[in-house]
Amino acid sequence: MADEFIELIGADKVEHDLRGISARMLDVSPALAAQVRALELSEEATFAGLAGRYVDTGAVRRSLTMSGSDGSVRRLSRSSLDFGTGFHYARFLTEHVGPETEAGGLERPLPVAVLKLTPAVAGEAGHAVMRHIVGDAGEQLP
Repeated sequence: MADEFIELIGADKVEHDLRGISARMLDVSPALAAQVRALELSEEATFAGLAGRYVDTGAVRRSLTMSGSDGSVRRLSRSSLDFGTGFHYARFLTEHVGPETEAGGLERPLPVAVLKLTPAVAGEAGHAVMRHIVGDAGEQLP
């Protein structure tokens, strides 16, 4: 039995593929960067559905639909993407105004009316990251 050997064919390719996968897992920024426009288009659709509400100046809308505009937040790292607006008052753009508070103001319950991540956009972002990670090894992935 000591003289029996198993010949493993293709081990070099598997090792190569796994090294590539592990390296791409450490930096998913290329896949996330490609999703910025999809997020902006999703926000364009959100604002279109609001029928002109929340667009007195258009600043929040521009910041969510146009990279590089005043107030737009697009920060990319090796492992994450921050997408949003720097306008502090955007959090008050809620779908429904809440009841009056004891101080005479109005509660602003969530959810906000903007920054709506649809399941389709979220799913595509997840698939894009997955395709990036597996690279050529996952040619049959959706």
